[in-house]
Amino acid sequence: MWHQRAKHMWITDGDNNTSFFHQKASNRKQRSFIKGLTDGSGVWHEDDQNMERIILDYFFDIFHSNGPTDTTAIAEAIQPVVTESMNNFLCQPFQEVEVHKALKQMHPKKSPGPDGEWKASLIRQIFLPDDADTILSIPRSKYCARDRLIWAYTPRGTFTVNSAYKVASSLSSLSHPCQTSSDQSHKTFWRTIWSLNIPNKLKTFSWRASLNILPTKVNLCHRGVLDNPTCEACGLGDETSGHLFWDCTSTRETWETAGIPIDLRGMQYRQYIDFLWHLIFVQHVGMDLLEFVVTTTWCMWFSRNKTRLGAPRQSCRDIIHKARTMLEEVRLAHLRTPQHKEAADMRWTPPDFPKYKVNTDAAVFSNTKAVGIGVVVRDHEGAVIAALSKRLSLPLGPLEAEVKAMDEAVSFAKDIGLQDVIFETDSTIINNALTSTTIAPVSIENIVTSILHKLQDFRSSELQHVR
Repeated sequence: MWHQRAKHMWITDGDNNTSFFHQKASNRKQRSFIKGLTDGSGVWHEDDQNMERIILDYFFDIFHSNGPTDTTAIAEAIQPVVTESMNNFLCQPFQEVEVHKALKQMHPKKSPGPDGEWKASLIRQIFLPDDADTILSIPRSKYCARDRLIWAYTPRGTFTVNSAYKVASSLSSLSHPCQTSSDQSHKTFWRTIWSLNIPNKLKTFSWRASLNILPTKVNLCHRGVLDNPTCEACGLGDETSGHLFWDCTSTRETWETAGIPIDLRGMQYRQYIDFLWHLIFVQHVGMDLLEFVVTTTWCMWFSRNKTRLGAPRQSCRDIIHKARTMLEEVRLAHLRTPQHKEAADMRWTPPDFPKYKVNTDAAVFSNTKAVGIGVVVRDHEGAVIAALSKRLSLPLGPLEAEVKAMDEAVSFAKDIGLQDVIFETDSTIINNALTSTTIAPVSIENIVTSILHKLQDFRSSELQHVR
């Protein structure tokens, strides 16, 4: 930027790319330009190689030691300026308040050390390529946070048994890449169940029944809750999920009354899943019939529970009528014309005077392992007063690139002297994290903290989400 080249400490109104800054930078370049140097022998040199050698030799001679062996006389001749009490004061540990005060006294464009970015060349020199990419994909903050252990498989970085199970399953699948037909059939079965056009509570019921975790009398006996597992409806067998929904005499009567074209007497179904498996993979029934079967079994379960609580037993026709009514209500709900709201006016609007609006965005270039950042600052009339584009040679992900763009935008607004600013981003996650609507994902937590610290330096600042 021209005002950076000119080492100017403030910005006046108008575009900073003016003849004033061009002239300021050009004059400074002319004053600082070294045309040639004279070496120790008095020979004039203008080529870069000899000029470099002269400069290196000069400073080497200044700071090079001749290796004296006895420095006692010299040390005794030097009168101490720092007293013992002063030395004790200077040797005290630094206080956090002192460090914060020193940093606040520095000019925004000055830096006490690193600029908060990874030394990519050093990282790639030390680590293997994959490890280097993983390290460089972590966005760094200038506010150095303490190192800590995180669990990389959850958004908040905390360990959960659920995430550990998923990791273990993925590792198991990688170690055994050959998938059997049985594994594929199970995936198809569950995909079919969860894709049924029925209420979610019926899908959950079918999932529980297929896993045999419904509180049938047999399962309750296994847990020591009941002593007698006999079916109360027929008294002819133990109440398993297979008997309750397929083999019980009252259940068979319900299926015969429904008049559905499926084979109910071709085999014995020990569990609930056995019959659904037969319908899907042997008889290849359609989705409509499968939805009716699952809904009817839920109505049977509902009736069974009401009967155990003292209600009269429902007839076969009542159960079928209830099942068909539920399916019809679901279909009608999906056929209703959605209430479309009028599209909101998403055009960009200028801020109120004297505020400035800062828009930022980022682009990820996976093939070159780099990201591009763009920042535009506009006033209350919509005129562009400053802009920034930057390329970072870091393999960041989309979310990390967006938060890095916002971090650069806040620093840029601070550098050019803005006081009342509105920052806009098209990332809902970043906007919610900065406004404390949600907790920031662990991958961008440090950058979000850095941004919130920087926002305190403005007289007023707002954060908005824009599509």
